[in-house]
Amino acid sequence: MIEGIDVSGERINVLQPSAPVELSQPSPNQDFISHRMYLYIDRAVKFRDPRRLGKFTDYICESWNHTHPPPEQLTQVTLYYLRESLDENQITGIKEPVFVSKCHTAN
Repeated sequence: MIEGIDVSGERINVLQPSAPVELSQPSPNQDFISHRMYLYIDRAVKFRDPRRLGKFTDYICESWNHTHPPPEQLTQVTLYYLRESLDENQITGIKEPVFVSKCHTAN
């Protein structure tokens, strides 16, 4: 899950802007931007590669801010890793913030 915070402090689900910001396991049919993007994110998160994660969050910030007016531009992006864990026959979701990046706005 990628959470953005805009200039007014509103939390945004960057991959699905019309959906609420929920730190829960994504559905199997959730649309990642592309399969290539999914693999890039997956590898960067698994290996905790700050170079890849930084480039990816910079890309997210630049892409979003290029297509949104200043009041809706992102000031911060947080990439979360969501996984499931079996604990005494119950499935629990575990969320971990993996990478936080500040965005440059047009202000």
